[in-house]
Amino acid sequence: MYTDSLPDIEDIELDEIHEDEDVVKHLLVAADKYALERLKLVCTDMLCRSLNLRTVVTTLALAELHSCSQLKDACVEYIMTSGKIGHVVASPGLLVVAMAAAAATQLSPPATKTVSRCTAKTTRGTHVFEIDGYSLHKGIGKGKLIRSAAFNVGGYSWCIQYYPDGSPRAESTDHISVFLHLLSPKATVRANFDLRLVDRTTGSSTSVLRDTGQFSTVLDHDGESSQNWGKRNFMKKSDLEASVYLRNDCMVIRCDITIIKTPQVAETAVVEVRVPPSDLRDDFGKLLQTGEGADVTFQVQREVFAAHRTVLAARSPVFRAQLYGQLGQDNREFITIEDMQPGVFNALLHLIYTDSLPDIKDIELDEIHEDEDVVKHLLVAADKYALERLKLVCTDMLCKSLNVRTVANTLALAELHSCSLLKDACIEYIMTSGRIGDVVASPGYQHLKKDCPIVFISLWEKAITLALCFKKIIIHKCLKHKKTS
Repeated sequence: MYTDSLPDIEDIELDEIHEDEDVVKHLLVAADKYALERLKLVCTDMLCRSLNLRTVVTTLALAELHSCSQLKDACVEYIMTSGKIGHVVASPGLLVVAMAAAAATQLSPPATKTVSRCTAKTTRGTHVFEIDGYSLHKGIGKGKLIRSAAFNVGGYSWCIQYYPDGSPRAESTDHISVFLHLLSPKATVRANFDLRLVDRTTGSSTSVLRDTGQFSTVLDHDGESSQNWGKRNFMKKSDLEASVYLRNDCMVIRCDITIIKTPQVAETAVVEVRVPPSDLRDDFGKLLQTGEGADVTFQVQREVFAAHRTVLAARSPVFRAQLYGQLGQDNREFITIEDMQPGVFNALLHLIYTDSLPDIKDIELDEIHEDEDVVKHLLVAADKYALERLKLVCTDMLCKSLNVRTVANTLALAELHSCSLLKDACIEYIMTSGRIGDVVASPGYQHLKKDCPIVFISLWEKAITLALCFKKIIIHKCLKHKKTS
């Protein structure tokens, strides 16, 4: 109930020595008693897979007593198709006589039922193509393309072709064109592909073209592969430039490929018990939403939040100390939080209970903020309550949204809250962006210089080291050129 998973069956101890099947039967009885439908289906599936002549009758009786229709049908099907009803009747069990009578009243055995399944074998892969300096590539000429690096999916080599001013065809005028290109020579492959544009701020993506194509390598007179699939009018330039997909003069194209191999046909088992996915997250989400059984209240500015001490303590060592340790001795039922906004605290509770964040756009702050600001507030909250997973989620989102305007502020935040990965990403961005002047002119630079002097010094030491390295390389090349000439 706490983890939505079972321990190893062999580790479950009973008063007497039992087989694994007996343990599962006890679990099924308990699941029926406490209306745990998912556990009941898990036990049903395990018992269906272990049916044998010796135990099928007692299993059938159990299925009848606890209203397990799928297990009951599987037992009857097993008996009718085993060809050994006599062995079944002679086996120990509470319903031997009834089973024998039921078998005798059958006018004819049921029709044989077999199942086979055709499975499409697939191999999947994803390639992300970042186009930095969109405005600089724009204007290279209609029909001129830029290729991504080659990447391998399913044993075939591919690349993404990007036409900043459109493909040679007339219908691509005022558009960018994007194609998936098969590079492997003398190859024929069937593939699903999905060309998407990525919002670098949130990491979300939107499909622009999804299709299934029969790729066959065709060689032109120059020996080049010329087979591709894509969209000439992938997106109008004016629409792209006004969209969230072009940020800081950079756009990201993502291509998901699924290689479809030769279908495989095989005989499968008749009985299939569908165990639903875990609903533990939904149950805890409802617990937070309803506040049923809540035993602690938080006052955050003008809003009040009800929660459960055991859940908070299990998820956060800080809450554990505050609610059960020395910190919580004075008042364990009502806690006031001064340094956090209600929207951020609500999102924090949502993650603690469900292990997932609400949509960033749904998190309300007192003032109008960008998504990046919301994520920074969440990172501060995660650090305060030692929620390492949330801290890493925020770090990942901030790393993907770095830009010259905010990178200095983000670097200061990373230093203050001991986010080494984010700190390294900020420094790497500054050193390789080629826009250190813009970073120095940004509002956060003075804050970084004043409040984080160690990081400030480290940043410029790396900049000087990098400059010296470039100088040595240039001198070496000049001397080498002078010798050859």
